[in-house]
Amino acid sequence: LGDLEAAALPCAGLTAWNALFQHRPIQRGEWVYCPGTGGVSLTAMQFAKAAGAHVVITSSSDAKLARAKAMGADVTVNYRKAPDLGAAIRSALGGGGIDIVVDVVGRDQLDLNLSLLNPGGLVSTIGMLAAHFSWGDGQFDDPRLGRISVGNREEHEAMLAFIAQHGIRPVVDIVYDLTRIQDAYRRLESGKFFGKVGLSLE
Repeated sequence: LGDLEAAALPCAGLTAWNALFQHRPIQRGEWVYCPGTGGVSLTAMQFAKAAGAHVVITSSSDAKLARAKAMGADVTVNYRKAPDLGAAIRSALGGGGIDIVVDVVGRDQLDLNLSLLNPGGLVSTIGMLAAHFSWGDGQFDDPRLGRISVGNREEHEAMLAFIAQHGIRPVVDIVYDLTRIQDAYRRLESGKFFGKVGLSLE
């Protein structure tokens, strides 16, 4: 991997890795739901597909969904065109559910995520994603919720070995020189990015 690709791994990559393998390792043939097309969701999709699982990706952009489909997403749903997102996902799965949700939305979508779970399923909750979301309000007493907070060196090395074995390359959408950091932030704020936004220090 190049430096920019490798830089996408210690935070977004490791978060995605632990969402799938820390509390309840994903199994071949199971279903993963990855909301959105940011760095964590796309990397989780790559890991899940390499592990033999199936993936649902959602977005408000048909163009992004087409790119995700080309990368291997099994089911794509435009949530702006689906008044009942949960019903749309279950319909696309033939009435079935999800085994692991990679929760990059936060508490606002928690009820939906829980409603999608198969028995024994898990919402890997990458917390503090909404202003009113807190790990300290007792909600993690629910065994269907797994708290994800990036990871450690051992987990990072396991992830790197998996990446090397499967030839996975992180998705870097666009790269800016450090002098254009404001443009990079504007790209993030626009919501038009697909994967990671990079900064070059050279």
